[in-house]
Amino acid sequence: YIPAKQARRQFLFARGQGGLGYAVPGAIGAATVVAKGARVVTVAGDGAFSYTIGELATQAQYNQRIVNVVINNGKLGWIQLWQEIYFKNVQSAELETQSSVPGYAAAAQGLGLLGIYVDKPDEIGAALDRAFAHDGPSVVEVRIDDRATPIHSFKRRMREPEEKPRPRPGTVYKLRDWKVSPDL
Repeated sequence: YIPAKQARRQFLFARGQGGLGYAVPGAIGAATVVAKGARVVTVAGDGAFSYTIGELATQAQYNQRIVNVVINNGKLGWIQLWQEIYFKNVQSAELETQSSVPGYAAAAQGLGLLGIYVDKPDEIGAALDRAFAHDGPSVVEVRIDDRATPIHSFKRRMREPEEKPRPRPGTVYKLRDWKVSPDL
């Protein structure tokens, strides 16, 4: 959904499986070194965003033109889906409870950024317009359904009724037995 209109690297992402918490400090680096003065946009889930939320203060300190979009479903969604699909037992995927609901837009305001909370899909356009018009860093917190996922195989598996857990990835095939070197 991101159009590439010019030939050059304009999209940064954390490679591998260590990407949680990359967006906020990655944007600071991009705004400082790579794209001075340009608008930088991040997109992160609420769990990943929580890892480095304190670095929003750095964005405010340097008045960087960064729009941080936080997709908030109140859960560690990827972990919840894996626990549900493969174990039929969700253990620890909640980021909020009845008595504790983290507010990422409110935290941003507390750290000196523009914070915007979006609760309905028809509010997203106006919220992004406001964030892009702001001459400094902002956080647009977008509340989504806690069952939403862009992963088609997860959607399909959640629709398929199955009483017992499915085989976990990596356990579907039998691995060869380990061999011990005779020299050990």
